[in-house]
Amino acid sequence: MFDTAKSQYFISLPEALNTINPDLVDEVEYENDWDFEYRNFSEILEAEHDLEQKIWYNRHKVREASIKKGKIKLIDREQFNIKKSQHTIIKDIWEGALASAKKVEETYGAENLSFDDFEWGMINGKLSALRWVIGDEWDNLDT
Repeated sequence: MFDTAKSQYFISLPEALNTINPDLVDEVEYENDWDFEYRNFSEILEAEHDLEQKIWYNRHKVREASIKKGKIKLIDREQFNIKKSQHTIIKDIWEGALASAKKVEETYGAENLSFDDFEWGMINGKLSALRWVIGDEWDNLDT
């Protein structure tokens, strides 16, 4: 029954597939041998924290530039008015923000906190995705 030149006999499926299409076997082996390891929760939280700090720092630097240009004014607590809060910052809160910015610079290095528009998009997208993974809503970029 199997004595013609076109007939082949195999007792294992991988051997038969390898004879017919070796690339297919390599592809199947790759898919089956690939080990996917999930990140542990503490690793996710650490990455989320790093991204949050970098985004906060960027927002802080934007606010700092607005203060230097006079678009935002530093005020005393007694002067605070919720209706004008978009254009003012209470002095002692700003002092705390400056101290926090210094800590972020010490942690990451100021030279590692400057990104182009594409990189900022990636950083914000990563933060949104990590927050979603840990149970938050999509697009939560609060810092």
